[in-house]
Amino acid sequence: MARPRCEGVRRDLILATFDSVAKHGVDRTSLREIAKATGLSNGTVTYHFPTKQSLLRSAIGYGFLRTPDGYESTDADTALDWVVSRYVLSTSRRRLWWQFWLAVTLYAQSDNEVRDRVAEHQLLIIDRWRSYLERRELAETGELSGVAQERARRLAAYAHGLAIHQLIEPSQTEWAEAEIRRVAAEPSRYLDLVAGA
Repeated sequence: MARPRCEGVRRDLILATFDSVAKHGVDRTSLREIAKATGLSNGTVTYHFPTKQSLLRSAIGYGFLRTPDGYESTDADTALDWVVSRYVLSTSRRRLWWQFWLAVTLYAQSDNEVRDRVAEHQLLIIDRWRSYLERRELAETGELSGVAQERARRLAAYAHGLAIHQLIEPSQTEWAEAEIRRVAAEPSRYLDLVAGA
């Protein structure tokens, strides 16, 4: 009997992967472990994800590829709210995802395919920050100065650092959110200082 490729099952497998990789690392995560964690059979897991690498690739993309409907046409403030929400570790699910992301980033140093996937998604992150910065600049000045890409790269790196800080100091979530918003609101003031401009 054929098993349907139910998105709910795929999502559950990905969420179990977040948990396993965050707790045990990529090397100690297996499809068998994911099957056990979800209560699904090994066959069901391999039906959806034939290899650990395919599951890992999907899990990496899961946190980055989903954007809200209409995101591309939103105003700068709405875009900022969405982008910042990715870095505020106010829920256990968001915290777990960042623990997963750090474990995958570490693993990527020894796996070229995963490193390429991580790099690809890092570019997507920078592009989302760039999109926000350009929307903001257009709303304020009516034109683009051409510095949004470089500022986006710096802002993404800063926001990543603040996410890691929240893993170390969970009580700093509100401060980190305010800090990301402060820097994003005045990119020329804060981000150009980083570059020594």
